[in-house]
Amino acid sequence: MLNGYACCGSLSHSYALFCQMQQQEGLEIGKRTYASMLHACSCAEALDYGKIIHMYVIESQLNTEDNLARNLIQLYAKCGRLDMANRVFNNLLSCDTAAYTALMFGYGDQGESSKVLELFSRMLHEGINVDEVVVSSVLKATSIEGSDLDVVRLVHTLMEVDGLNYDFHSNTLLVESYVRFDMHEDGNCILFNSLWKCFYTPGQLTDLEYAKASSRTLDKLFVSLLHCCSILQDLDLAQIVHSLFMECDKKWDAETVCSLIDVYASCGMLDDSCSVFKASVSHPVIVWSSMITGYVNHGRTSDALQVFYRMQEEGLQPDPCLCSNILKAFSCPAHTFNGRVLHTRICACKCGSEKIIKIALIDMYARCGSLSDAQYVFNTCFFSDKMTWNALIAGYACNGYLQEAFEFLQAMEKTGCKPDASTFVGMLKGCASFSVLKIGKLVHHLVLEFDCDFNFFLCNSLINMYIKCGSLDNAETFLKLTPHLSKAVWNLIMSGHIESCCSEKALLLFQRMLCAGIMLDNSILVTVLRACSSTGTLSLGMLLHSYVLLGKVKRTSYLMNTIITMYSQCGDLEDAQSVFHKSNAKDAATWNAMIAGCAHNNDFDLASRYFTRMQDEDMRPDTITFLCILSLCCHMGNLEDGLYEFNTMTQSHGIFPTFEHYNCIIDLLGRTGFLLKAADLLYSLPYIHNHVGWMSLLSHCKLHESKDLGNRCINHIVKDQNRNASGYLLMDQVLIHSQHETEADNLKELRTGVNAWKLPGVASIEINDRFFSFHVQHVDNSPCSETDDKLVRLKLGMMSCGYLPCF
Repeated sequence: MLNGYACCGSLSHSYALFCQMQQQEGLEIGKRTYASMLHACSCAEALDYGKIIHMYVIESQLNTEDNLARNLIQLYAKCGRLDMANRVFNNLLSCDTAAYTALMFGYGDQGESSKVLELFSRMLHEGINVDEVVVSSVLKATSIEGSDLDVVRLVHTLMEVDGLNYDFHSNTLLVESYVRFDMHEDGNCILFNSLWKCFYTPGQLTDLEYAKASSRTLDKLFVSLLHCCSILQDLDLAQIVHSLFMECDKKWDAETVCSLIDVYASCGMLDDSCSVFKASVSHPVIVWSSMITGYVNHGRTSDALQVFYRMQEEGLQPDPCLCSNILKAFSCPAHTFNGRVLHTRICACKCGSEKIIKIALIDMYARCGSLSDAQYVFNTCFFSDKMTWNALIAGYACNGYLQEAFEFLQAMEKTGCKPDASTFVGMLKGCASFSVLKIGKLVHHLVLEFDCDFNFFLCNSLINMYIKCGSLDNAETFLKLTPHLSKAVWNLIMSGHIESCCSEKALLLFQRMLCAGIMLDNSILVTVLRACSSTGTLSLGMLLHSYVLLGKVKRTSYLMNTIITMYSQCGDLEDAQSVFHKSNAKDAATWNAMIAGCAHNNDFDLASRYFTRMQDEDMRPDTITFLCILSLCCHMGNLEDGLYEFNTMTQSHGIFPTFEHYNCIIDLLGRTGFLLKAADLLYSLPYIHNHVGWMSLLSHCKLHESKDLGNRCINHIVKDQNRNASGYLLMDQVLIHSQHETEADNLKELRTGVNAWKLPGVASIEINDRFFSFHVQHVDNSPCSETDDKLVRLKLGMMSCGYLPCF
């Protein structure tokens, strides 16, 4: 009876019977009963009940039994008490594969992928057998941790040696792992091997009759192969698998149809997905769901909605997972109305009150900015568990209502629902987005108070929060406190320093990372190349380029574009062109990088030639392309060409100007002396807070000594950001140049009164592998003091050419 209740998930009834058994004298409770109770506690995540059962297990001296130990590990791991799970594991007299697997699952669920890899290493050292479940856990861990490719290759070798490569799930995970490391060739190799073994190896599906006899195995094979093709986004391989399936003259089951729809959608062939959908005889819910998900993932929300409505018109009820997916498609302010209509339709379904749907609704309304609706959904929940609280708190935090989110966090605790890592991650994202350091520190304090496990996501969120709030010192403390940081964390800290204009420090961190034994990958290389671009460190940039040419990493388009940018930013336009011309697959971003490089080096003719060639090769210019061209026109003061390209962008290419495009034109008009036209354009724009535009115009008011327009600019700037000293300093120079010293003094008092401040401007240069930094009002006593004389000569030369330098 007790086992029956436990299997049905009725913990309260199981526990009541267990207590009755304990009270009966002479009745000895066996291992099977304890195992059933622990399994029920694990399913219900009932930690307190589980601890009581654990106590009885110890009293019965059964705590060293392997089966019960595995159940205890699963219980504690599922309840987030990895310390207790680890203690049970360490007390085992002998650890078998199942015990390792149970603990690996626990660490994997909590994002502690480094621990999973440590356990895997320990297994190999102790000679414990590795099975498909262990392989699955380890490959998933490499995806979260971003570990070295060597780990994936080791697992691949073990799979082949131990004969595990016939497991479809492991095969799929292996392909995913290689794709994550940009090793598409290895992923393709696994796919071809699977096809070869199944269709061309003697004795294995060599004729059609055997294929039909092994129908279920073949179905699983095709689904696995199609899923791998989807991960690789390899249309050619997908079509080969599809053709082989057709040759076997098999009926399409729902799972195969879904796989075909998914693979064509992932390759961008939605029309082919639609053809497969229409060709299938029956349309169960999962097939409709695949088609809708394909549309959702490609941003075709109206098509997704139409298919969803058609499904309901045919009398089919959507499942909770489908409802959750389609709600995500309407999670932006522009789709608030459709989201509400969809909410009404879903509520009419049987699954409308499911927890997963309630959470998706809270998330959708929060992302739409409609927090009152999100709050209403939360209030109508019959349950307020950890996940619903987390969704509401994250919604308020990500919309900037951090104080309210913090109050909800406290209310959550009062209801007896303990916050976890996911709760704090949602809060920290909001603090990072709105640079609210005070609440971010409070959240960090709560993380320590609740003794949360510092998993990968929580650690990254804390670092990201401190970086976005400008507290780089606090972010760096994680380097000292955490002994084994992943590549992703190193990359995050270096990126934060670059975004905070501390690229030199990022390069020093790069040296520390190499000393810590961390290997380079594409993401690290891109970050360090960005730092080289900012600091003009051409020598290191060339060294990293050589590393790429040696074949140490995959030459992705993004990486090669970054190398082009690095060379052009360092003034080496010749090498930038060389890399560009050697690129095999040039996408729009590659052309943009080259055009931007020409713009950075003020070579308008060369930029124009690349712009023309880009269109000649049937590559459509995008918003970034025109932004590069307009920026170049702005730097050159070329008003005629700038206005021509701006009009061409909208009239000939159908590209709607963005905030940045308008600001380029405003800067260009101001630079060429058309201040009033620039002001009129600013007033006509729909952007309420255009701090960059007004600052740009104010800088030109200084150049052209336009005090009245400068006053209008400073009023707008102070209204948006009254504590940013940049506007005050520019206006101060406008007033001094126009000889209004009294007004300048009043402005200084106002700036002091609001405690306005700004980071001092800084520039750096590399000479003989040494960095030299120059700050505003910095007196140079370095060996490069002759730079002052050089600046004076440059200033005189610019003035002789009709320029008005600002230094």
